[in-house]
Amino acid sequence: MFKPKFNKVKSDFIFTNLKAKCRVAALLVAIFVVSVTTVYAVPNAKLITIADGSNEISVFTTSSTVKGAIFENGFLLAKNDEVSPSLKSSLFDGMKISIDRSKKVNLICDGFNVSYNTNAETYREFLNEHDIILSDEDLVSVNLDDAVVEDSQVTITRIKREIVEVDQIIPYTSSQVNDSNLEAGQTKLFQAGQNGIKKIQYEVVSKDGENISTTYVGEYLPFFTKAVT
Repeated sequence: MFKPKFNKVKSDFIFTNLKAKCRVAALLVAIFVVSVTTVYAVPNAKLITIADGSNEISVFTTSSTVKGAIFENGFLLAKNDEVSPSLKSSLFDGMKISIDRSKKVNLICDGFNVSYNTNAETYREFLNEHDIILSDEDLVSVNLDDAVVEDSQVTITRIKREIVEVDQIIPYTSSQVNDSNLEAGQTKLFQAGQNGIKKIQYEVVSKDGENISTTYVGEYLPFFTKAVT
């Protein structure tokens, strides 16, 4: 069996050299640790807390504003997200930053289908926020006093009731009267006939502009009846 032979002097040299390398390595590690410590012990670093719903973190930052601290820590903002204090506020040690996330709501109303981001707490506030006026007849797909839910849909169906009047012609009638002053076979027009008009009333109910029912209400004769030819 082959057995390698070691030179004692050479082995001692290798061992001594190894110890020297270990000491150098240890020194480098110590320098590295000091360097790392120096990096994190930056003057003017502030300890702040960022609360994003249930996600809350405490971090050191050298940013000077709320906006800088938020983006530095990977928090992205959507349209209408609210931040308190404001993004332009200066940071101070111990500050707490709160992010109030807006909610996406899809609104279908008056022929439009639009998505909004809102901070409204209830659907009533959401509709007021967008100047949506409801009549007593309108139908809404959600309870107006319910809390707004993320990615929800609100559908408004417009119900309109109105009285519609339709003109109906009343044909005039003719009659003949004997007149002894006229010769036999002779006729004379005493008064020209005119068609009259009466008003017929209907209640028309429409749903989003589409007629869904027409109900007879009544009729009347106007005080002044115009002639209809």
